Amino acid sequence: MMRIVALCVALAAGPVVAETMCVDLRLANALQMGNAKEWQRLAHVSLIFTDGVLQSGRVGPFSGGLIGGWSTVAWTGRFDGGDLRFEDDKLTGTIRTFVTSNAVGRGEHDFTIDVDLKEGKASGTFTAAHRGMHTAGIIRGGFRQIAPVPANAEDGLVVIALDDALPRGEPLKVYLDRKDGRCRAAFAFATSFSRRPFEIDASGLMVVDGELSGTVTVVRTVSRTKITPVLGSYQVRAKIVGDQIRGSHVGGFGDAKVAGDLWGDVLPRPDLPHAAVKVAMKLEDGLLGGQDWQNRAFFDFTMDMGKATMGKLFNNKGVYRGQFDRAELQVMEGRIRGQLVATVLDGGVTAGQYTFDLDGPMVGHDFMGIFTTHLGDQSKTGYFVGSLRP
Repeated sequence: MMRIVALCVALAAGPVVAETMCVDLRLANALQMGNAKEWQRLAHVSLIFTDGVLQSGRVGPFSGGLIGGWSTVAWTGRFDGGDLRFEDDKLTGTIRTFVTSNAVGRGEHDFTIDVDLKEGKASGTFTAAHRGMHTAGIIRGGFRQIAPVPANAEDGLVVIALDDALPRGEPLKVYLDRKDGRCRAAFAFATSFSRRPFEIDASGLMVVDGELSGTVTVVRTVSRTKITPVLGSYQVRAKIVGDQIRGSHVGGFGDAKVAGDLWGDVLPRPDLPHAAVKVAMKLEDGLLGGQDWQNRAFFDFTMDMGKATMGKLFNNKGVYRGQFDRAELQVMEGRIRGQLVATVLDGGVTAGQYTFDLDGPMVGHDFMGIFTTHLGDQSKTGYFVGSLRP
């Protein structure tokens, strides 16, 4: 923890002393290493201060959901502290992080920042250092007062990264929803390994006396053309201090024996709206007649009391013209189930009215799962990812 000299910021209503404040910063092109694309280089840093003391921080590629250009899971980051100070509505100092992906420079990255905080907005500049290389860029973001929520690994969300968990040293990022001391929903991603979600069994994870320990098993993964069982299992052991998790894992994936560091966060479970909710979803290789990227089905719609009759079906490459017909989804006890119906009018895939049956785990606002496509007497199976938002 670092003591901040003064924490007096100007919100829209006038100068106040924030008791608990969240500062969200986006550092554009922060990781300019290798052949990484622009969306991979984005660094998002979230800092929580209480009464002038830095309580915790997180670093990652993007603050959105699990859908889009895969920017949210492009790499996995660990916040390792730093030296920050507020003076005259300025936030300055250095943030230390560790990044996992070789595409953006695996290892330690330090960011020296100079940020103005005014009327809820953050703007400024940064310089980044990694293995003797230096880059510079622009910071945008915001800050807000928040109500502090105690971290509760027995009844909340747990997100952990298992570094070096896969055969080529890639990290496995695990998303858990724990309710009343048990894991009621779980899934994982390993973007640099497959860009696909893994269905996992985390029922063997326990929290006892501030320690997270037990087994995480990879049940199955999804390739471009099929869903297959996978033999993968990890023994984890980590300490929980506040909302921070630090430890290690050992296990295997297929024939490969693996071991490495583990880190993560305990997060409060967000409230799900009971009425209107926005849904964004992607069904990878969901349609028929084209290559997998041509068959991608993206959905955007607003659901009210579990049903929707208006929305959009589209492809991110503009391969076809689509029409959203209806949706009915049920969200309860850490799972999302239901059905989508949409029509492909014309384009580079098979036209007709499609029905998609969906089922999968949900952690917070984000979910993944398995779908079955039906078009006449044809059918296929694949995976979907998505998010709910108020």
